[in-house]
Amino acid sequence: MVIDTIIAISTPLGTSLKAIIRLSGPVAFRLVDKYFMAEGRTGSRKLKSRPAWSTLDGRIKIKNNILIPVTLYLMPAPASYTREDVVELHTFGAQPLLEMLLLHFVRAGARLAQPGEFTKRAFLNGRLDLTRAEAVLNLIRAGSEQEFRLASHLLTGRFASSVQAIRQALINLISRLELALDFSDQEIEIITPRATRNDLKKIISQINRLLKSARQQKIFTAGTLAVICGRPNAGKSSLFNQLVPDRQNIVTPIAGTTRDVIEGRCFFRQHLFRIRDTAGLDRSVKKQIASLACRINRLTEQTLPEANIFLFVLDGNRSLTNHDRNIFQKIIPTRTIVVRNKNDLPTKLTHRAIRRFFKNPSLKVVDISALTGTGLDRLKKMMVRLTQAPALTTRSADFLINARHEHHLDRAVRILKKTAAIPPSDIELLALDSRSALDEIGSIIGQTVSDDILNNIFSEFCVGK
Repeated sequence: MVIDTIIAISTPLGTSLKAIIRLSGPVAFRLVDKYFMAEGRTGSRKLKSRPAWSTLDGRIKIKNNILIPVTLYLMPAPASYTREDVVELHTFGAQPLLEMLLLHFVRAGARLAQPGEFTKRAFLNGRLDLTRAEAVLNLIRAGSEQEFRLASHLLTGRFASSVQAIRQALINLISRLELALDFSDQEIEIITPRATRNDLKKIISQINRLLKSARQQKIFTAGTLAVICGRPNAGKSSLFNQLVPDRQNIVTPIAGTTRDVIEGRCFFRQHLFRIRDTAGLDRSVKKQIASLACRINRLTEQTLPEANIFLFVLDGNRSLTNHDRNIFQKIIPTRTIVVRNKNDLPTKLTHRAIRRFFKNPSLKVVDISALTGTGLDRLKKMMVRLTQAPALTTRSADFLINARHEHHLDRAVRILKKTAAIPPSDIELLALDSRSALDEIGSIIGQTVSDDILNNIFSEFCVGK
């Protein structure tokens, strides 16, 4: 297969003091050397003969004798990101100038790089495994400090090492199973049924730990899901409008205005929250069509288990009822903030009465007025503190596991659980299913992955990365 030399602008588009054009491939040095004039250059020493990771100041001469000042960064193979000869041209970030340079080198024999092609070559040439290649994209897209930290951990290869350990354990198990199959006609016990079960149990446990980490780190990547719940007309939609001002819900004095689950996003103190407003849970259908009421209640109850934290809204002007108690039973008290709303009006509820009613002396309660905005700053601080609580922190979430990783891990663990139920005497079927799980694990780090999947992964990158 002929490997061509690719070129792209590797810095964001737009006017800037400096920009970088990157070339990678077998003739990268020759193409640049042909048009480069070094400052004070003597003799005919070629760029290829210079030591690795050296720099040169000079100019690139293009058509009509135009001289463009550049600093060259020379990275001969294999001591480069792509493990190919790489030259970076650092010059002024004027868009017309950059386009002139690109066009010049394309005419000279380079090819414009496709999205993510530099990182794809790093993967194909063994510089990065597939998880670390994806970590590059995660770093570029990181929207918070925690997300950046998790992506950095992925780039170190710790996740890849964990996956590789699982893969090796599967290979060891399959090797013994296939050896036992080869000697099945002889009275030699290569692997005992107990050892097979123990190996499968251990591998399943290792995969489940990674899956647990994947679910925990979603708090940082997708945001902390804060679900607003409570009786109809307690002020849930008004609170949603205060927390997510760019997404407004209809608010009226009529109870039960909200007919669906509505979600918006916002940042408090560098924490991303997904605020979800739910319809008020109401078992009374006197003023509603029965089927509609059932649908509303079902939607609300379906979204409650997904919540990371709960904002349980109470109307401070109404007494507590069994209806409030029923709702409280559906949420998790340690992840709940009770929001006593309408404190701009005379209240009938004290914090002590609320805690006594729900039989929870440690319940977090905050007073607000969703109408005036009073108390919202205190509520936001409590939300951030609750997100940082031990029940929700991601100390065990060391890696930014993406949906592709989670998909293959989940499929592998499902296959292995089915494998564990196979009779130990059926060695051939045990080996066959274990190989299917091995393929799923191998797909994570790129050991067994199709060209279509690779192209799909790297197409998400920007050009020049």
